[in-house]
Amino acid sequence: CGREYGKFVFSRNLSAALEAIASWGEFYTLGREDLSYLTIDDIINSCYTSTRDEMTSVLMQKVDQARIGQSFAKLLKLSYLIRGVRDIHVVPIHRSEPNFITQKKIERPCKFLDATTLNSGSLKDYIICIDNADPGFDWIFSKGIAGLITKYGGANSHMAIRCAELQLPAAIGCGEDLFERLRNCRKIVLNCESRVIRPLGYYEG
Repeated sequence: CGREYGKFVFSRNLSAALEAIASWGEFYTLGREDLSYLTIDDIINSCYTSTRDEMTSVLMQKVDQARIGQSFAKLLKLSYLIRGVRDIHVVPIHRSEPNFITQKKIERPCKFLDATTLNSGSLKDYIICIDNADPGFDWIFSKGIAGLITKYGGANSHMAIRCAELQLPAAIGCGEDLFERLRNCRKIVLNCESRVIRPLGYYEG
């Protein structure tokens, strides 16, 4: 449809822009991970610096500072809603009610995927667990997966709509607490009719 084609055209141009930035980074001996710590202003401002060595030094300093800042940021866990000063000191994790798709019940082994996954192996007959109901994971539907569980996402999210179209059992937006409890289990029972997600057996460690 026109909406999906529009997404394709936009993402194609966005991908080309990112590849151009990666090529720019190579000129300053910056890898893709290094570039993820820079802002668009950092990149634009590099045009006004006279020497390559000087700019490389400036950019690497910014990358190092951003890495340190990120390491500190990871130590903080904020609530979903900050209403005042007290919410910063007391952080409740609210339970989320998943959006179940179909009325099916399955019991399958699970695999966790994220944006950095390069080689996921076979996904056939697995329940796939991902953080976000993101269109970027649309490719998993061509791999014969048995079901889908996401940490975030709503009933109108892209993945919820796709699962409904394919009649694929899914739980969209199960929340951080339940999602993390599933992370080390061997199998998952996904009962959409009874609205139950149950882990079976855990790997040691």
